[in-house]
Amino acid sequence: MTMNQPSASQEAGNSTDETSVFFTQAFAHHQAGRLDEAERLYRQMLSADARHADSLNMLGVVALQRGDQELAIEMISKAITLNDCIAEFHSNLGIALKHQGRNDEAIASHEKALVLKPEYPEALYNLGNALMGQGRYDEAVVRYEQALAIKPDFPQALSNLGSALRDQGKLDEAIARFEQALAIVPDFPQALSNLGNTLQDQGKLDEAIVRYEQALAIMPHSPEAICNLGIVLFAQEKIDLAMNAALYALQLEETQESRILFCECLKYFNMEADYHDNLDVLYGSAVRALTEAWVRPKELARSCLSLALTHNQALQLIVYHAMQGGPDKFPESIEPGIWETLAGDRLLLCLLKSTTIPHIKFEQFLTCVRFAMLDIATKTSLAEEDDVLDCFCAIAQQCFINEYVFALMPNEVELAQQLREGVVTALEAGTPVPVLSLAAVAAYFPLHSLPMAGRLLQGDWPAAVRELLQQQVEAFEEEAHLRDTIPRLTPIEDRISSSVQAQYEQNPYPRWTKAQHASEMVSIDASLHREFPLASFCDLNKTGEIDILVAGCGTGQHSIQTAQCFPRSRVLAIDLSLASLGYAKRKTQELGIHTIEYAQADILKLGTLGRTFDVIESVGTLMCLKEPMEGWEILLSLLRPGGFMRIGLYSELARGCVVAARNYIAEKGYQGARAEDIRQCRQDIMAMENDALMMRLLSLGDFYTMSECRDLIFHVQEHRHTIPQIKENLEELGLNFIGFSLEPRIVRQYGARFPEDHSRTNLDLWNVFENENPDIFTGLYQFWVQKRD
Repeated sequence: MTMNQPSASQEAGNSTDETSVFFTQAFAHHQAGRLDEAERLYRQMLSADARHADSLNMLGVVALQRGDQELAIEMISKAITLNDCIAEFHSNLGIALKHQGRNDEAIASHEKALVLKPEYPEALYNLGNALMGQGRYDEAVVRYEQALAIKPDFPQALSNLGSALRDQGKLDEAIARFEQALAIVPDFPQALSNLGNTLQDQGKLDEAIVRYEQALAIMPHSPEAICNLGIVLFAQEKIDLAMNAALYALQLEETQESRILFCECLKYFNMEADYHDNLDVLYGSAVRALTEAWVRPKELARSCLSLALTHNQALQLIVYHAMQGGPDKFPESIEPGIWETLAGDRLLLCLLKSTTIPHIKFEQFLTCVRFAMLDIATKTSLAEEDDVLDCFCAIAQQCFINEYVFALMPNEVELAQQLREGVVTALEAGTPVPVLSLAAVAAYFPLHSLPMAGRLLQGDWPAAVRELLQQQVEAFEEEAHLRDTIPRLTPIEDRISSSVQAQYEQNPYPRWTKAQHASEMVSIDASLHREFPLASFCDLNKTGEIDILVAGCGTGQHSIQTAQCFPRSRVLAIDLSLASLGYAKRKTQELGIHTIEYAQADILKLGTLGRTFDVIESVGTLMCLKEPMEGWEILLSLLRPGGFMRIGLYSELARGCVVAARNYIAEKGYQGARAEDIRQCRQDIMAMENDALMMRLLSLGDFYTMSECRDLIFHVQEHRHTIPQIKENLEELGLNFIGFSLEPRIVRQYGARFPEDHSRTNLDLWNVFENENPDIFTGLYQFWVQKRD
């Protein structure tokens, strides 16, 4: 930050010798870091001379150092009003504007400073920073180099030049600049940390750790350096040490990076290890991670369940005893304190209301608990107990999220139906509906399916019931309204497309509760360089508005994350299913996102759309077409030259368990359109404990909801691919492969196996690697490609 000596206009103008002395004293305090004393003297100067522009400017600098950008902009702007010819004023204003994210205005301010003072290295440096904020890396590099030509020993410019080169994928050049900066200032923590990041991009983890540790020796309480160190420790699979770093970084300052590091560690953390000293801290952070959606809640479901059971020994015992007798014995053997124990576990309740829980034994436990709810709902003596009601409502929300996939006993269906009829009778008569009965019914039937369900919204309910009604009645009504507002871009005439549409109209797919807050990226180029630092591709060089098509957006998770990453983009998100689109639009409006246009359309009809895009994302859609290549070619015709595509396809090798399940379904004659068939099929598969291939299905999160299980093993159309087929398709379509989107752990394993493939883009070697590790693409092949000019 520039801290000006008194300007020539002030020294030669109306300032007295006395005021000049005061200002010199104030500036000395300022340089020494005594901001309070400096501010007092600057204000004293202004009391004597309200037009003392230097004092106004420096008050703005003080405000900026304290994080008050609004006051900084106000003070410096007043200084400029008094004297528009001081380059330092304009440069300082540019710094304040950049801190507010107003990069266009910041650039204009720095350019004004350079008009007044062309040989001004600090202004060139700050202009480079503002250009970096817009993702204009080529221009930023030019400005940093100009600053260095004037002032070669400018370590900050060297370090930021290194960062710009890193974002361009020029890792060796970046490292050289960081090392130059450190040759000037060996104890430069930012340069050390940035050097560590770049070494990590190159896979040199041990060297990266050395640099992070050096940065921490200088700034031991730097959340950024601690988080970076944790990321490398995680990469080395030292999960306990990485978790310690994550918790410490969170304690110092919560950032997107520290939150994500914590969640990544939590996924792989060994709850049985000796970690009792920090167990409460771990538990509290996990509750927040679910509540605030630091990542998608589904990603944390297994680990959070394990943590809840480890943290709560009483809960462990309840689950164990419940499973001894089975669902039909559970109501009689229920322990008096079960509801208090369940309701008192914040993590468990949050988990039940946030996502499905992909754990067979715990599903069986919840099935038992739900059956017990029918018995308890008839006991009016328990009707006012908050613990019981909180548990009932949480379990009902869980059942709605998993779309009532739990098994049903014959007499259970009859009892649930009787309870439902009692609630309907009360609604029709306008008499009070017992809260426990209402919650128990909601665990078997969505409340919006009740006649006159709208009347439920008029009651004065406890908070837990209001939350349940919002989920099962209000949201449904809103989605129904929004479906009518969604435009139809194309007809849906293809037989397969119509069948797929009908499948997804039964339930919005996939049903989710909370969107992960995605990190904002300045450009698609920066995003891809960050994910694939060793890959070579041509930058799009667009930093403002870009046009993105999400083909097959489902319920909006994908399109929302894309819009959050690129907030200045224009996103068109299409899908066959109006039910899914209504869900997506509701969730988008909840988040206050206004850059997504939703529409119903068939990929096969998009050739007449009359629009083109910079980026097209189609994950999980092409393999549902009769001829995937036909749909891919149509999408490619909408992609501008040099544009990027993100594609998702099923792996033939990884889907062996799905193929086995499909064969079993065909043999048994189960129908995917029938919920009872899906339930029974799931129970049959769960019982195949000696069939290793079928047991693999139990590790897949999609197995644990009705619509996702239907999509997984009952889909009306599915194509699977191999990597050689993908390679052939890319060549035929004129697409360059950039890389697979995989966990860094898997990418590192590939790099260790095939170090000769520096860019990680050799599909022949990836084919060998998949055959050696057949589970790595269990979800999808997800990869990025670029259209050749």
